[in-house]
Parts: sequence; structure tokens; C-alpha cells
Amino acid sequence: MSYEFPSWRNKPTDDFDDTVIFKDSACLCNDLGFLAHLPELCDITFIVGPDKELVCAVRAVLAARSPVFLEMLYDDHQRNETSSRKGIGDRMKAKTNVATARFIKRLSSPILGFQPERDTPHVTMRVEKFDSDVFRQLMEFAHTGKLDLQPRTITGVICAADYYELMDLCDGGLQFFPMCLKMDTVCMVLLDIEKYQGHNMTPTLQEKVLDFVDCNGNDVL
Repeated sequence: MSYEFPSWRNKPTDDFDDTVIFKDSACLCNDLGFLAHLPELCDITFIVGPDKELVCAVRAVLAARSPVFLEMLYDDHQRNETSSRKGIGDRMKAKTNVATARFIKRLSSPILGFQPERDTPHVTMRVEKFDSDVFRQLMEFAHTGKLDLQPRTITGVICAADYYELMDLCDGGLQFFPMCLKMDTVCMVLLDIEKYQGHNMTPTLQEKVLDFVDCNGNDVL
């Protein structure tokens, strides 16, 4: 939690601002992470990897975080339903009016008898490009803005972050990647790179690994 006080210096008395900005980013991250772990509150389920593991998420959160998910979950979905629907740009322009109307509707409903709206169907989507461990970590970051990076999945996380355009995660992963190149992990990382051949980030990661092997060839072999 934190407070931000406005700067009162060099301001006339008439412009005095007595407001304070209160932030609780950690609590927000925790609540969003909790939301993503409750299937009954999620509106999309991904079937991930060869084992077809189920990973739940909230479509609105993914769309806000990733332009790829925005197009995948809303633009494409709406175009497939009907060509007469408004585009995502028009819907976003009208979101204030829609939110206000729903809020008024909820206020006018009896508290105990209120039932959440069910007009948004639950969506199921197949993900074959990434393993379930990698995709689950991607969902955790998308919902909470934080992630524990680790050598075991770092290659997949970087490739997935680049693919879905979560560029802050991609940049953080690239900064962490050299720390994963150690004698006891470099072979594992190299095998992961082979598994993700074809992704945009693979050549960059492979070059870093080969540079490490060139510098520590005798020890690695």
C-alpha cells in the first residue's frame, strides 16, 4: 500500500489540493490471481498441450493485457457469430454507457434476489503451441502482473510472451535468461530451445546458449 501526496510547493493558496492518491497494487494482484483460480468465475477454459490440461482465465483480463488475445477472443469471435455486430472499437467506445446501465440495473434489483448476468457464454479454446506449465505461468502473469521465472520453463515463457505480445514479460525473461545458463542447466535449456523451434525468439535464445557453450565448452562437455 502506498500514498501519493500532491506537490504543494510553489502553488498559490487558491490552488491548494487536499487530495491524496491511495494505491494497493499488491492487493489487486492477489485478488486477480485468486479470481483466475476459481473456475466458476472464469469465462474461458484453455485445453493446453498434448496432455490436454485445463487452464481457466478471464477473457476481459486477457484482452486488456494482450492485443493478440483481444483479437482472438473478441474480434474473431464476434466476426464468426455475425457480420452485423459492432466492431471491438465501437464496443469499447460505448463501454462507459454499458457499464453505467448495468450498474443502475443492479442497484434497482433486490440485493438478496440478484442473480449475475449469464449472457456471456463460456468459451473453450485449444492451445497446442505451448506446454501446460508454460501457458499456466503466462496466465498467472496476465492476471497478476508477476511471475516467478525459472530455468525449467524460461524458454517457453519467453516464446509465449512474444507470441501473445506480453512484451514486459518477454523483456524480463530475456534479462533473466543468461542467469539460467549454468553447467547443470544449459543442456536442459538447449533441449527446450529445440522443442520451440519455429518461434520468433528461438534464434536469439539459441545464440545466447551457443555463446555460453563456446566460452565453457570443456566444462559443458
